[in-house]
Amino acid sequence: MARVRCGTSGPRSLVSHGARLQVEVGFDPNYHQPVGRPAIPDDRYTALIDTGAGISCIDEELAERLRLPRHEDTGMVWGVVGEGYRATRYMAHL
Repeated sequence: MARVRCGTSGPRSLVSHGARLQVEVGFDPNYHQPVGRPAIPDDRYTALIDTGAGISCIDEELAERLRLPRHEDTGMVWGVVGEGYRATRYMAHL
């Protein structure tokens, strides 16, 4: 996958490379913004940028594999077909 620097790669970068980027995913319970960055694994995953989304989602299998802590509540998720379903929520830093 091509790497693109946000805001500096030219006006056609999104068209050329798509709306995706590499992210690190994990959870650091000791991290408090705005200083530094969370201590999470360096493993990178391809993420799709959905500018119309109200929340961020990852596969539940990945959340379990990364041992992300579950949030005490579930949340409703809707897809492009409009059907909503209740999903497990996890705490994570990207």
